[in-house]
Amino acid sequence: MTRYRLDLAYCGTEFSGYAKQVGLRTVQDELELGLSKALPNRSGTSVPTVVAGRTDTGVHAKHQVVHFDDNTACLNTECVLYKLNRILPSDITAYSLKQVPDDFSARFWASERVYKYRICDCPYPDPLRTADVYNTFRKLDVKKMNKAIRGFTGLHDYSAFVKFRSGSTTIRRLKYFKFKRVHYGKDKGYIVATLKADAFAYNMVRSLVGAATFVGLGKRTTSWMKECLENKTRCGATGPISPRGLTLEHVKYISSPAKARRRMKKVQARRKISYKCT
Repeated sequence: MTRYRLDLAYCGTEFSGYAKQVGLRTVQDELELGLSKALPNRSGTSVPTVVAGRTDTGVHAKHQVVHFDDNTACLNTECVLYKLNRILPSDITAYSLKQVPDDFSARFWASERVYKYRICDCPYPDPLRTADVYNTFRKLDVKKMNKAIRGFTGLHDYSAFVKFRSGSTTIRRLKYFKFKRVHYGKDKGYIVATLKADAFAYNMVRSLVGAATFVGLGKRTTSWMKECLENKTRCGATGPISPRGLTLEHVKYISSPAKARRRMKKVQARRKISYKCT
């Protein structure tokens, strides 16, 4: 078997997330079906994929990564990629396919995941950006939002901003978190939240952004979010905001296979310990 890395993007509006769900349309179902038809000698048989990070219902991806195995000798990746894009629905595009080491992991070799959440806070939103921008229709105070999230980077227990899942941990190391009003380019006028981490817990990004939005609207004080973080207090206001404005922007990988393998072992060992503690 030979392992391949596939880089792709998708509009999440019509998907019930990335991962397979019975009776629902998902990115994984569409992608694996497309691969089963695009790869030689598969004859429509299932092609299991492993993803860098599962996105929720309605969440988009500008850059997502999966890996899969195939036993075709001398696979013509350019040909497969072209055929795959002719098969996939219009809301998914695959733009890179290449052979990787046999133990490459789209999930565990990733060193950083970058999400952006776009918000329009004017009373007249652009109808052409309804798919990837969330509208508050009321002005947000970006300075207060950034003041509210001071101290949120680093290693913390984000219980107050995570939807609990059995067997998972709420402890994460957040590398970067900031709100910025954009003054140029396609996002001109929008408020964009950028978050970076090696991994995120379930609903963590949307919950953090949603809570900060309450502060920006003047519904909570700038000290409220820090109090929730310290007290591990989850409430309605710390729940997830709409998925519409969220996009997985980029997945970064360790360039050295040897370093990636060492990191993978450390992450897997740490997660096992964390799971036992929750």
